[in-house]
Amino acid sequence: MRAFTVDVAAAALGVDRKFLDNLLSRHRLGDPSPPGGPEGRDRPPRRQGLRRRLTSGAVLHAAVAIALSRELGIPHAVAVRLAASLAADGRVVRGALTVTIDRAALERALAQRLAIAMEGVREPRRGRPPQRAPRRHG
Repeated sequence: MRAFTVDVAAAALGVDRKFLDNLLSRHRLGDPSPPGGPEGRDRPPRRQGLRRRLTSGAVLHAAVAIALSRELGIPHAVAVRLAASLAADGRVVRGALTVTIDRAALERALAQRLAIAMEGVREPRRGRPPQRAPRRHG
């Protein structure tokens, strides 16, 4: 299963990296038991130095939640819960209200935006900057 960095996912979703990082910190997104070890790929790593990665399911979940929040003015906590059902089944029924999404079309559009974002987003350098060579006087 493919995993994406927060920078790539944020670019594909059209949101700020910090916004997406905060959304991931506050809410559980993605598959119920994602691969990648005990912490899962959509949760922060247990130690420093590891980049957070999102499964394609987590990116889809975030895309639906962000759309619900933006388009309908739903608070993020409610949007994330509704998005879980919409991302899984493409449909949510609450009493007389039915909300549906075209999951296949959303997945295609998201795949295209992720491909573009992967080419355009540069990974930041990690660690100490390279040392400059000493200047020669002479």
